[in-house]
Amino acid sequence: MIIGNGLIAKTLNSCNHKNYTLLASGVANSVCPQKADFDREISLINTIDIKNCLVYFSTVSIYDNELKKRPYILHKLAMEQLIAKQFNDYIILRLPNIAAIAGNINTLIPAFYQKIINNEQVIISENANRYLLNQSQLCSIINQVLEKKEKNITINCVFKKSYTVKDIYIALCNIMQQNSNYKTIKGGNFYTVPTSHNFELFHTDLHSMLKAAINYNEPLQE
Repeated sequence: MIIGNGLIAKTLNSCNHKNYTLLASGVANSVCPQKADFDREISLINTIDIKNCLVYFSTVSIYDNELKKRPYILHKLAMEQLIAKQFNDYIILRLPNIAAIAGNINTLIPAFYQKIINNEQVIISENANRYLLNQSQLCSIINQVLEKKEKNITINCVFKKSYTVKDIYIALCNIMQQNSNYKTIKGGNFYTVPTSHNFELFHTDLHSMLKAAINYNEPLQE
């Protein structure tokens, strides 16, 4: 069973999730979340009554020293603890940014996409980096995790390589054949996510990953 209807939930439809409950209905706005959004997710978790294993999607941004004290990150950590306490069988998957333009406008790739098509300037912290997965890679990771039938674990779902935010933006501009329009400012934190699982994935370069994201999705509607 899949709970949710956003980008991750739609991606999960292609995964083999039999005998699992996948909770993909979290706080939508990670930039400016509202307390009501936090309360809604807590209430949802408290009302889930299942016999099988719950899969919860958290974030690798907990490792970013610049972001980890933000309300959204603190909330995600609190939800990880709630899941571990409340469910006999659970899997927590910490995800990076998903390389898709049809996702939440408050996330990195959709936000850049909209800025580029509107020719709006982007402000980029010079030291900021992000980990990426495309939708096919995410589904492959989920299938590999569930096939192992491990329970009560937390997994960082990333490649070892990350990309600077500036490189991600410029690559997207090149793919869309648009001039870049950005300003770099001091700041940002180049962080590293520890990995304990070696997933069998086809690793594409940044350009190929972003190109596939544009071809895979319908453009966002104004």
